[in-house]
Amino acid sequence: MKKIISLIIVATMLLLSLSISFAEKKKDTMTEEEFEQQIELVNQQVQKMHESFIFGTDNNLNDVDVQSTDPGGGSPIAVKPGVNATFTTLTLIDYNKITSGSGAYAKAAGSLSAKKLYLRADADPLYSNATAYGTLGRDFWFDSTSNRFAYVAFAGNVVGELYGYNSSLGSISIVGKIYDVTDGTLVTSTALYSNSVDSVLDAKSINSNFSKKAGITLQAGHRYKAVIEVDVSAQARAISGAYSQFHNDRNGYVKLDSIAITF
Repeated sequence: MKKIISLIIVATMLLLSLSISFAEKKKDTMTEEEFEQQIELVNQQVQKMHESFIFGTDNNLNDVDVQSTDPGGGSPIAVKPGVNATFTTLTLIDYNKITSGSGAYAKAAGSLSAKKLYLRADADPLYSNATAYGTLGRDFWFDSTSNRFAYVAFAGNVVGELYGYNSSLGSISIVGKIYDVTDGTLVTSTALYSNSVDSVLDAKSINSNFSKKAGITLQAGHRYKAVIEVDVSAQARAISGAYSQFHNDRNGYVKLDSIAITF
């Protein structure tokens, strides 16, 4: 009888232990809805960081904001009405990363002289989200007494890899933007390049050029920042994994070759 009671006690303790373990695991496991909410919050945070760099409100040690000067010195380089200009020297760079989940990993780096960003995001189970992002471009001011319509064109290339399995997501997005720093506003935004993998098993090797222009009305005497904003992301759900590698540790990069202004 004592032996039976002992077995019952042991069995009860084992069941209790399993119940506690299951409850803890359930508590630690993120739901699909919570994961989607987390992704949206990260996307919002990344966009805020892009803008805070442009308008000088971030404290990121990775950023560089060097105003190029004309022969007279002192002010950002001038663009004059009716005079086309092509810039191959950049003055703005910023990069950083955000990760959540134990399987998330990201790297972000860049070189102003090479005109390149190096970004990598990896995500393994369970429910991990990694984003590496960066900004690359230059500033100028419109040396005119009247407003004038112009086109601003971005040209560059992207080299890297995307990989995902079991409905995970690996992606890259490159957007060209022009900010009016005098007014503190975004003037225009144009998609330059995007790619992703999101299937049972998918992999892509990427080596692509991008070139696109956007029309804007330049305001007399205003200062502008013309940049590309790059977001590289990897998201892994319950049993999945992804990586988005555009980093020089795997010979990848995003390069902005030139910014051209034409009237």
